[in-house]
Amino acid sequence: MYGISYSYYAKSTVQDPSRISPFNHNVYGYVQGRTTWLRPSLSIGYGDGNYTDSYIVPRRMPNGMVMNILDTYKVHIRDLSINTGISHSFLKSSVLLKNDLLSFIPQISIISGVQSTSSESIKSRERFRNELEDRKRMEQFYRVNQTSGSGFGIRTAAVSANISWFKDAISVSTGYFLGYYFQSTSTNKFSNIFNVTAGVTF
Repeated sequence: MYGISYSYYAKSTVQDPSRISPFNHNVYGYVQGRTTWLRPSLSIGYGDGNYTDSYIVPRRMPNGMVMNILDTYKVHIRDLSINTGISHSFLKSSVLLKNDLLSFIPQISIISGVQSTSSESIKSRERFRNELEDRKRMEQFYRVNQTSGSGFGIRTAAVSANISWFKDAISVSTGYFLGYYFQSTSTNKFSNIFNVTAGVTF
């Protein structure tokens, strides 16, 4: 089983594009084995885009006073994500009702990738003789107007499970995800997600 998708985010048609996605273009493809008891899978996603961000930056005036100035920066982001996993589908029919179907799919995943960002000011204001020097100093402090990257490496190790029940046009599904984020800067590197979905197919 395999598939590929492409998404383009038309940010120019919305009032606040930052609420949609940092990416303008997103390509995703996956392939999953079906012939063995354990099903290996591989998915690759790549995103590329731009967005604007604003900072309130203190600027030193010639008289020594400090003025807070709002600066706007254009940020360019690239992200490559590679997900490898292994899973198995357990199926059982007529569990709760006649001719129903119960599915249980556990999975182990390793997610790796690389991300890079670059930013530059789109408001050039050098109204004061010391502003250029001050701007460089503050940009280094706030880590703006520069290029940075995470470097390629393992981002997350995760285990997940999904249980689904089907009966005619009715379906109920519940899933749980537990991930360990290697590159997280917070003290708690674990994250978990639980979801429940119910639907009717017409």
